[in-house]
Amino acid sequence: MQPLAGLAILLVSVLTPTKTWFAPDQPLTVNVKSDGPAQLVLTDFLGTKLEAKGSAEVSGEGAKDIRQIFPRIADPGAYLLYVVPKGKDLPEFQGTPLVISVREDKRRGAPGGPMVVKVEPLRYAVMHTKSGDMTMAFYYDVAPHTVANFLDLAEHGYFDGLMFHRIVPGFVIQGGDPRGDGTGGPGYQIPAEFNERPHL
Repeated sequence: MQPLAGLAILLVSVLTPTKTWFAPDQPLTVNVKSDGPAQLVLTDFLGTKLEAKGSAEVSGEGAKDIRQIFPRIADPGAYLLYVVPKGKDLPEFQGTPLVISVREDKRRGAPGGPMVVKVEPLRYAVMHTKSGDMTMAFYYDVAPHTVANFLDLAEHGYFDGLMFHRIVPGFVIQGGDPRGDGTGGPGYQIPAEFNERPHL
């Protein structure tokens, strides 16, 4: 078994949402703090750039309504918002991108279209182990509950000092069990979010 020495959740603020949750018809405002002339760039979660309909240029500090710049944000899905220095292109960007999750109600009989929008910094985790560090990225688009649960547990120290109780080379490592045998957990369950996304 491999013990975890700890997890660090990392972010640097250049973009900050004015709040975390937005109704689908509210202005989707974010505060921008740029080191110089730059532009806002929005992509879908797989990295395809979405066209700006308004001015995406920014400089210094100010608030921007992302809905006015990127009308596509009205469609359900997960998007990434970046600040890119003038004359540069992705993957060069400043600070921490924002994840914009436009969520729809998937219950049977629910009205179509967006239900709510969640805006949060794109986070990743660095897991420190005796065998070296691992950097973990998260699929906010297909597993939002799993991502939120993992990040909440990590930020509150849940995983610190726990072991990997199952290691299958080339396939999987499993941890997060305080008992260390695969039968324990944090005392609750979240719904499974199965998807076709390959894990790298």
